[in-house]
Amino acid sequence: MIVTGSAKIEMKGPGETAILGPGGFAMMPTKHVHQFTCNSACSAFVSSDTTFDIHYVDASGSEIPPDVALEKK
Repeated sequence: MIVTGSAKIEMKGPGETAILGPGGFAMMPTKHVHQFTCNSACSAFVSSDTTFDIHYVDASGSEIPPDVALEKK
């Protein structure tokens, strides 16, 4: 759930993009490729019904290490 600011969420598949503002929320299933990007400075609450586990992937869907995914572009 977005508390402040604005964010874009995307899930792999057609038409799976949304822009969220304060009070907006999205449910993203586990084991699905998705991306969350703040459009402006934002704060969000994240809740999970299972262990929170992040796997970074490249544009082709192949897993990449965190240092590669998080390097400044």
